[in-house]
Amino acid sequence: MEQKTSQSFPQIDPLHEHTQLFIESGNSVHKVAEHENALLAHTTILSEVETLLEAIPDAIFQLDTQGYIESYNIAAQNLCIRVLPEFPSDFATVMSICRQQDGDAQGQLFTGESMPFARLLQGEILLGSVAPTVSVTALDGQEMYLQISGKPLQDEQGQLSGILVVVRDMTAPHQLRQDLEETLVKRLLEQRRLQERQQRVLHLSSSLAEYAYVYQITPDEQLHREWISDTFLNLIEYTAEELDLLGWNVIKLCHPDDLPRAVARIAAMHAGEPDDQEWRVITKSGLVYWLHDVCYCMKDEETGFTRVYGVAKNITERKEAEQQMWQLNQQMDVTFEAIADGIVVMGRDGEILRMNSAARDLMHLVSLDPEFTAHPLAQRLAAVRMRDNQGQPLPLEQTPHYRVLHGETLQNSGNEDVQVTALDGHGLTINVGGAPIHAANGQLLGAVLILRDVTLRYQQEQRKQQALFTLLQMAEAVAQFPDQSDTAGNNSQQISADMLALTRDLFESQLGCILTIEAETERFQPIAVSGGSASEQASIYERLACYHLSEFFDQEQLSMLQAGEALLIDVEQSPALATILATCGMKTVLVAPLYVRGGYPGLICIDGSDVERIYPFHEALTLLKAVGKLIALVIERERLMRARTAAEAYSVAEREVSRQKDEFLSLASHELRTPLATIKACIQIARRRLKRFNDAQEAKDSEQANVVAQQVITMLNRGEQQVSVEHRLIDDLLDVSYIQEQRLDLQPTLFNLAKLVKQVITAMASEENSHPLILNESVAEQSFPVIADRRRIEQVLMNYISNAIKYSFDEAPIELKICRDERMVRVEVSDQGPGVALAEQMRIWERFYQIPDRIIYQGSAGMGLGLYISQVIIRQHHGQVGVDSSLQSGSTFWFTLPLTH
Repeated sequence: MEQKTSQSFPQIDPLHEHTQLFIESGNSVHKVAEHENALLAHTTILSEVETLLEAIPDAIFQLDTQGYIESYNIAAQNLCIRVLPEFPSDFATVMSICRQQDGDAQGQLFTGESMPFARLLQGEILLGSVAPTVSVTALDGQEMYLQISGKPLQDEQGQLSGILVVVRDMTAPHQLRQDLEETLVKRLLEQRRLQERQQRVLHLSSSLAEYAYVYQITPDEQLHREWISDTFLNLIEYTAEELDLLGWNVIKLCHPDDLPRAVARIAAMHAGEPDDQEWRVITKSGLVYWLHDVCYCMKDEETGFTRVYGVAKNITERKEAEQQMWQLNQQMDVTFEAIADGIVVMGRDGEILRMNSAARDLMHLVSLDPEFTAHPLAQRLAAVRMRDNQGQPLPLEQTPHYRVLHGETLQNSGNEDVQVTALDGHGLTINVGGAPIHAANGQLLGAVLILRDVTLRYQQEQRKQQALFTLLQMAEAVAQFPDQSDTAGNNSQQISADMLALTRDLFESQLGCILTIEAETERFQPIAVSGGSASEQASIYERLACYHLSEFFDQEQLSMLQAGEALLIDVEQSPALATILATCGMKTVLVAPLYVRGGYPGLICIDGSDVERIYPFHEALTLLKAVGKLIALVIERERLMRARTAAEAYSVAEREVSRQKDEFLSLASHELRTPLATIKACIQIARRRLKRFNDAQEAKDSEQANVVAQQVITMLNRGEQQVSVEHRLIDDLLDVSYIQEQRLDLQPTLFNLAKLVKQVITAMASEENSHPLILNESVAEQSFPVIADRRRIEQVLMNYISNAIKYSFDEAPIELKICRDERMVRVEVSDQGPGVALAEQMRIWERFYQIPDRIIYQGSAGMGLGLYISQVIIRQHHGQVGVDSSLQSGSTFWFTLPLTH
């Protein structure tokens, strides 16, 4: 903007109330006016005021009643040069670029009614705290803060004649306050700004001295006052004459703590050297003020006199502010170190500038390197090896340190939980929050990180999740309907053992057990023990079975158990527990009843020595009580299942016995009647043949007699065979009865199994049999020594071969094999019959079972006892039986016996 000459304030009467009010509006201006009146007493009051208005640093505008600028001083012109491209004609142009700083409209531009000069035109006086502060952006981009004060001007008739507006540049005070506020958070700028403030204070102290003095040192070292300002005398409350009497003892006005500075001042004065001191003076009434005192010495070599010129400034407020700032810094330092969370302040490159004791403690958990904090950020993060909650390594750009240094704020839900490993191998969970630090111009200066060790909280959350998962698993075990093929006892015991193992994991206990209580004797019956060595478990099983309920608990504890409450028992206070757990090192035991239906048929006991490290005792007892109820439901369910299964089994057994009895009577009557009918028919035919034989004898017909005799012999042989069949059926029935009564006796002897097989083949081949029986001759000549009941093994072989003959096609060969390994010998009987379906291969070994609709090619069906008896015989010889077969591919029935060496 083009430089203009300031417009003089016309016809300003120095006695006019407006000017007088303006002179009174500022203490500093008043002091300057007094000083000017004292120095320029020979000038007119009008010149004094005009000169004063031009010298005042505040911008002064005189406006007419329409807001147009009538006159202004140099400061006003300089202000407009800074904020506007050209000098305005009206004050509204100045206000149009100003933003409000007070109230809810902060940062908004002024409206017509809210402009300060509009308020002045309405008669409002803007002075002191009422004067608004506005902000404006200068042409060079600097943000300026201006305080606008003023008062309406009235003519002699009391009518509004104009407005006097004073604009004070508050940028420096505002910036200073802003600097102080930012210093509390951004310690990085503290030293530089403090130095700048000190330099400004020194400059102001030397150029704007409030107090002055001139002293003279005579050649005989006497100190005489030449001149001292009235303001200085008013400050220290001494008269000039009283100071003259003090002479060099004027140093007694100094605070005792500042006497060394006073001594140094005297030495400088004697040496004729300048001196600069900050010290405290004590007034006559005892008040203490801080002064910044600078003196310059000029020595006249001819006369020997030394004149001392001194200026001083009252810096009490500054010193008090510095003291408050120091105290605040001390409080911040103490607070910084006392904060339980770790705090780390980093520079823009990630270097550690400061950290508190909590952060140092966390650092020592993961590194013993004394130079750890001096390493670059990437090297520090590589050494720590941060992981996320899933245990996956965090890349550098995903670490909290990197993120806050790139402008991200981590707070509240944005906080990051990271996993690290301590030097002792334990995992640590650290919650990291933080924010970047920016300068006033938005430049990144660094970042602050807040570190909190949440390992315990994380572990507690994990344990709660584990507890919930464990209880859900237990509930699932309770809800699962047991397999009826399993015995109820085994199922209950296995589920109880599984639930006990889950409970130990839940409480991190070393040992635990579940026991039931006999209703009549109250004797313990352990059903599951988990933890400890096998010998410790066996000892607990054995010892617990020797105790009763009343030997473990007193009456009060029994009452609590009856009420379904869990107990915490000191092992040393219970002799029975001390005896059982003498070698286990357990100090306390948690006991909960297996509470169901108003009673407790059992107890669950676990080691409680370390449980307080995981859960508070009351939570542990509540949790164990819930576990006890779940296990009680398992036991109760199994009890009910056993009762139901027993009832169902009894009913099924009754029906099965009735059915088997009916089948047996029908089968036995048929199978026993058939040989008897054949025997009867053979006897009747033989009797008729004998009658015919007698008739032939009487007729002396020898040829006819021989034919009849041969027919009789045939009939008798057939009858004998049927008697043998009848005998075998009766033997089978007897064997079954012996087996049921467990009275099947064996008479073991040593024999060659191959020889016995060969003999059975010979015997079976001599009967009416159309099937070739094949045995490898080389095998038949080998020796297979066994110790067994020869008659019973022969019975097994005959059952196998008889079945092969019965169910094989006519004249189909039947092959026998004998093979061995180191311990067993195996005999196989293979046919070429229709085969046995897989579903039937297990049932054919059952008593009385016969495959439905089975075609019999030779002989009768029998009673379904042969394979059942064979299986029992072989198993009593410690062997095995089996069949390898598929439909339409024949069958191979086999058995094994132990070899004798």
